[in-house]
Amino acid sequence: MTLAEAQQYAASYIESGSSLPQIGTALPGSTLIKVVPTGEVPSDNTGYWMSIKQARAIATMSPEQAGQVLGLPADKSALIQSQGMSFYAITTKSGQTADVFVSNVASTSQGSFATSGGAQQVIVSNRSQWTDPTAINPFDFH
Repeated sequence: MTLAEAQQYAASYIESGSSLPQIGTALPGSTLIKVVPTGEVPSDNTGYWMSIKQARAIATMSPEQAGQVLGLPADKSALIQSQGMSFYAITTKSGQTADVFVSNVASTSQGSFATSGGAQQVIVSNRSQWTDPTAINPFDFH
């Protein structure tokens, strides 16, 4: 990755939150969750994830409410409303710890479409420290 690309990623992660992200450490075996429209899988390079607790809260919301608090772009929000939500988990690889960055999702606007934000997001900056995403039911975790 070039310096310009790294700076662009960092800026987009910072701007996605309502305040500056706080650094944290994911211990070996830590699990994070991603919500996607049903029928899709997380992209290989997405850094946007959430805690299991946040995923459970999202799972109890209507698709419209989920799109609002997640600050989703209009096209993804529409897909979740029409197709529903699927949940995927990643786990830190055996013996790995990983730096993560935690913030609340900022409100967004895209033309006449606006979201409220507010969900807690966990930004993963180095996906090589994590397993590949696996489809899960967020209520199966304890």
